[in-house]
This record gives sequence, C-alpha cells and structure tokens, in this order.
Amino acid sequence: MAESRNKSFCSVPKCSNSKQKQPYLIFHLFPVEVQQRRQWIHAIKRDEGPFFTVRRGSTCVCSMHITQADYQPSSSRLKIGAVPSLFQWNNYGAPPSRETAYARANARLGVDVREAGSESGGAAAVQVMDHDYASHPPPGALDNALQYTEELEARLQKISLNP
Repeated sequence: MAESRNKSFCSVPKCSNSKQKQPYLIFHLFPVEVQQRRQWIHAIKRDEGPFFTVRRGSTCVCSMHITQADYQPSSSRLKIGAVPSLFQWNNYGAPPSRETAYARANARLGVDVREAGSESGGAAAVQVMDHDYASHPPPGALDNALQYTEELEARLQKISLNP
C-alpha cells in the first residue's frame, strides 16, 4: 500500500479530491494482495468492470477515507489489513446524532422500557404514549403563537413602508 507519486485522483464515488487540489492529502494505491484489494473495492462501493478498473500505480484512495487508527505510529504508511471506512454515505464515520427510541423513552419515563416489557412475558408494564406529535399543546400556546405572528406581521409591514 504505497503512496502514489503522480497526478492522483481519489477513486471513491462522490469524492473529488486530487493531488493538485489538495497536496496535503496522501493518496494510497490499492493493495497488490487480491483479497485485500477486494475489500477496498467493496468498501468504496465500486465494481470492477468497464467503468472502473484498478490500475497498478494510478488507482488511489485519498487519506480522507482512512481512519487515524489505520496508520502505523508516527508514519504515513498504512497498517497491514487497513481498509478505507470514512465516506460521505456514512457521514465520514460520525456516530448517529439521534438517540434511539428506547433511550428517549427511558429518559422521559425514568424506566428501562425494554426490561419492563420482558418482566410480564412481553406485555409492556409501562404505558408509553404513541407519539409525541399526538399530544395536545398546553393551554394558551395557540393564543401566544397567534399574538407573536401578529407582532411579526406588524413589524414587517412597518419595515416595508419605511425602507
């Protein structure tokens, strides 16, 4: 898995990195070992065929798609068996931003919902509302929203009359 020294373009779909545009990136050539090469091709979601072929010395993947843990200590060389894993379609390896439904229910109720359901043979011991959007707004919320909307409309009309 050597670095490419020529004009290099990243082979990952939706990645437009090139050695000319981003000289600070490292462009890694595809591995020579057949099994690991297949892993790289599978990881970048490509198929070898008429539209994509791995050419020795010119088909690369940029360092944007490789985790820091895949590099050898204090080196720009990859560890044996390293496979690209950071892509646009997986948000570059970022963890999901939203909690699971169970975690949200647990936080709201203060009870582990999954354990409560297993105690009674699958019937939930905790009654959980169907959806948050099914609940009614608190009293006066619609009146406050209407008043705020009217204030904004008055300010907008005032601004449009006095440019």
